Amino acid sequence: MSMTKSELVVWIVVATALGGVVTLAALSRPASVISMPPAPGTSHEEPAEPAEAAGTAQQRTSGLLPAPAGVLGDLPCVERSGREMKTSELRGKFAVVDFVFTNCGGPCPMMTVAMGRLEESLKSAADVTLVTFSVDPERDTTKVLAEYADRYGADKERWLFLRAEMPVIREIAYDQLKLVKSREDLVIHSQKFALLDREGRVRAYYDPLTDEDWMKLLAADLDVLRREPAR
Repeated sequence: MSMTKSELVVWIVVATALGGVVTLAALSRPASVISMPPAPGTSHEEPAEPAEAAGTAQQRTSGLLPAPAGVLGDLPCVERSGREMKTSELRGKFAVVDFVFTNCGGPCPMMTVAMGRLEESLKSAADVTLVTFSVDPERDTTKVLAEYADRYGADKERWLFLRAEMPVIREIAYDQLKLVKSREDLVIHSQKFALLDREGRVRAYYDPLTDEDWMKLLAADLDVLRREPAR
């Protein structure tokens, strides 16, 4: 059906008016319902927790073993002063123990220097004894041990240098404290120190030549062991 010219004009006017109403309605919508992407750096999401750097190891705060590694028995030995004693006399206090021989050209002097540093750091700790055993009793007489101890300024009351006959030192170093690597060749000894509790049990090992934090660990471990009930 064809429209007259006047009818066509009317429809054009109506269509134009309706288009204007729709446009006005769209422009008057509340801004809160308009979805806009957030600008870079202005996200409203909660910040994520910082990720732990890959490969970062947690700092050690203790060297204590899950269970005692050995126990120092009741064996005869002689202190550098010439006093005869039993290893069981070390019980009742904590003890830090190492094994050296006085003519060592390897790590022994450095171990003794490290023990000297420990002695200085623990000078107010009356409940700790430092103990150095010789693994070369044939050459390390009490006189030689006394001269060696004096060379490093070892306190005669707090730092003991002990000598025992070879079968005894084998049992102490290898079987009990596990600080030598060969029962037959005691010169092949560990450079580690052992921490013994009041019952003579090995509770921790420290390597003073490779671990710069060993004295901090030992001090923290002593605090833990001091809180254990005495038997």
